[in-house]
Amino acid sequence: TEVEGQLPTASAEAYKFRGYSEHGPNYLPGRLKADELMARLVQADSWARADKGRELTKAFTCKYSVDFMIDTFWWFFCHFFERSDLDQEKLFDRMAENYVKLFQAVDPSLKGSFFSRYC
Repeated sequence: TEVEGQLPTASAEAYKFRGYSEHGPNYLPGRLKADELMARLVQADSWARADKGRELTKAFTCKYSVDFMIDTFWWFFCHFFERSDLDQEKLFDRMAENYVKLFQAVDPSLKGSFFSRYC
């Protein structure tokens, strides 16, 4: 049974990757919402309490970061469960593109602090 506020558990093998989408990252499996997941990660870390915490949180939860994390999840999913070299190549290219956009979007004075925690 499901506990209030918790997501049902399932093995990764139970999910299917729907293939690379030219329109942006696929949804995460189950009922996971990437933006909510990213917000929980921020709360679990010391970012929100750190100097410049608001700016760090904004960068971590921006579209480029969320899209990067979603594609990263699916890249590893394909690597371990549904081998698809073409999909993985396309995912990796979009991950790189979003990482560069994220790098360009982060305030230069925050880059060191942000990316030392991000990766």
